[in-house]
Amino acid sequence: MNIFDAEQNKYRELDLRTFSHILDDPSECYKFYWLEALIDLLEPERDVYRFEEIIDRMIANCWHTVTTYHLWLGPRRAGSKEAPNQLEKVINTLESLCLLTGSASAEEVIRQLHIHDKAVRKYKSDLTLNVPYRLLSPFVKEITGSDKRWGKREILDIINRCSEHSRLPYTFIRGKNQLDNRVVLDEAWKEFISEETPILQGWIEYHKVIFLQRRNPTVPGIIYKLRAQGDLTRSLSAVRKLWKPLIETGMILDIYTGKELTPARYEIDHFIPWSYITNNELWDLIPADPSFNSSKSNSLPDWDTYSGRFFDSQYYLYRSIHSNETIMKLFRKCTADNLSIQWGYDLLNKPDQTREEFSRVLSENIKPIYDNAVRQGYKVQKWEQKAVYF
Repeated sequence: MNIFDAEQNKYRELDLRTFSHILDDPSECYKFYWLEALIDLLEPERDVYRFEEIIDRMIANCWHTVTTYHLWLGPRRAGSKEAPNQLEKVINTLESLCLLTGSASAEEVIRQLHIHDKAVRKYKSDLTLNVPYRLLSPFVKEITGSDKRWGKREILDIINRCSEHSRLPYTFIRGKNQLDNRVVLDEAWKEFISEETPILQGWIEYHKVIFLQRRNPTVPGIIYKLRAQGDLTRSLSAVRKLWKPLIETGMILDIYTGKELTPARYEIDHFIPWSYITNNELWDLIPADPSFNSSKSNSLPDWDTYSGRFFDSQYYLYRSIHSNETIMKLFRKCTADNLSIQWGYDLLNKPDQTREEFSRVLSENIKPIYDNAVRQGYKVQKWEQKAVYF
């Protein structure tokens, strides 16, 4: 059943058809995060919510999207790295002031916002200027589009007057400042939102994905970057088994540090971070020292320094696949989960390639992905080498 079809459900008193258009044609992402935050904050016995607590939740809900996945939440001016989006500004400011990781909980982010209130307050106040009111614009025609006739006090009054003859999802109570203004949820709308929360969350996420993909056209896997993904990166058991007999030969060194890897001490690393490519393709995976791998985090290895070593290790794997039946069997077990892109399968499955041929195909395909990650804001790093790499 379509929950926005008022004729087919018990919410006939609500204008669900108009509500279904509140996320239409966004020029910014604020509507998605405002509505999502309000839904997150809903409590059964509570109808009134301060603007500031909703803004805080908005920031917390997109913290990892900006800090871990480096997604742009709004448009970028050509040739400019500056983030005009207010959510990005407050997150970038907070990240520079505290030690929170990209996987920090909402509660941790909000606590740091309060600790560093002086530094972020202006950005938070700017976030209140339009979105609380614009979300209601389909219900209140006077505030649609880019009409600049009304100040915020007038818009608030217009919306509250409109509520006297039209049932709006929420109205407002004026506070001592913009962040102290309050949202007052209509009881019937609150019941609708509470009962249909999972569907509404999916609806918001759908619109959010479309918007963010337009703003980040070269970034894969946007759907995975809306929230922290926990252990979603780890379908790597077959890859680990593939590399293990090669590590047992003593011929495999960590490409970043030069340390010798042992069967008891190695992890599988994404050369281009999983947080950018969001897949576990064999052509991007390399064994690495566990202690180094955790410190590498989401950084990109400097291409000029490490790509040659990466190609060498990948070519060693490739030669082993085609010269050792045991390795070939282990390779075939990787093809279901770790070789979905055709060029990667063709590259590793084609016998008798020289190192130069193999490296050229690998470079031609992964360098554009690497370059896009750099443009998106991923940090490029070099690390001190502990031993001579073969």
